[in-house]
Amino acid sequence: PMLVGNHVFGGDSFSSRLMTEVREKRGWSYGAYSYYMHGTRPRMWLFHLFPASKDTAAALELSLKLVSDFREKGITPEEFEFARGSLINSADFSYDTPKKRGENRILELTLGLPKDFFRSFAARLQTVTHAQVNAAIRRQMTPDRLQFTVVATASELQDALEKAAGLPPKSAVVRPYTEE
Repeated sequence: PMLVGNHVFGGDSFSSRLMTEVREKRGWSYGAYSYYMHGTRPRMWLFHLFPASKDTAAALELSLKLVSDFREKGITPEEFEFARGSLINSADFSYDTPKKRGENRILELTLGLPKDFFRSFAARLQTVTHAQVNAAIRRQMTPDRLQFTVVATASELQDALEKAAGLPPKSAVVRPYTEE
């Protein structure tokens, strides 16, 4: 269910909320995406954009509001149908080459997934309901626990970014880009 929800929020679609609001309506970033990092246990959900310095604080503030709205309101029935259908229609591309099939099998083995997990993805998506997606969003999205990283010149943006994120002044950790 969260993969369907994520597709609506910032998945690989030019009609995702994040892309529409950040790129299409405001022109603040060439792209705006969200996705999950996979692992043997729940890892992380993240979103990324790449605005110009002058737009960074506003883009961060808007993105954080979109995350909160996403959790509070969920997705509409129309968004659900579009996202689920889009994911089902593109599922075959996850195993359409020998390289992908090999990578999939390695992921299945290392992550403890059932054999043919990727081949059965579309069939499993067909069983997901709109109510399940919205329940998963409410359960899993925690805007108050977000961490964010911005690559920028701190002297130019730190104050604006802290304000945009609702953080106390000078509370952000600033690291030189040369630091590992």
